[in-house]
Amino acid sequence: MGRLRHGVPMVVLFLTVGCAGCGGGSASFSQPPPPPAADFSLGFSTTSVSILQGATSPAINITVNGLNGFTGTVQITLSAFPAGVTSNPASPFAVAAGATVPILIGAAANAATGNFTVFAQGTSGGLSHGTNLALTIQTAAGSTLSRMAYARRTRLQRPMIPSASRVTGIWLTIR
Repeated sequence: MGRLRHGVPMVVLFLTVGCAGCGGGSASFSQPPPPPAADFSLGFSTTSVSILQGATSPAINITVNGLNGFTGTVQITLSAFPAGVTSNPASPFAVAAGATVPILIGAAANAATGNFTVFAQGTSGGLSHGTNLALTIQTAAGSTLSRMAYARRTRLQRPMIPSASRVTGIWLTIR
């Protein structure tokens, strides 16, 4: 009997501790997650642009989209332009949420040529996002006219073929 009396309280203690986390029929209530924080996204209207030295690009739009109720203004900084390349508007500039700003990129006649990546960094308060634009600057040494846009005409004074002595001149069109 002594063994039974000592064993019973241990079983009761085990059942009490084991079932304490079962809930015991009480209702549990969890809070819904908080709404997402206000934020913004940033994007160019194109992923790449190509410009000749001494020329200006067509307008490239940069857009700030407000997310989750964001209504602030974003400071845009453009960086990593090669030597001799600038933007209009000049960096940095402000863009309101939901707005689009056209950017012109100009290359000086002696601008560095090649392939580059321009970075646009947008910041507002503690928020910061970026996007890239592939930029190609091409040499302007060649004419902008196509090879077929003009023709050179030359008149030869003597015949091209010795046996054709009666021919006094031949017109050639070189393209």
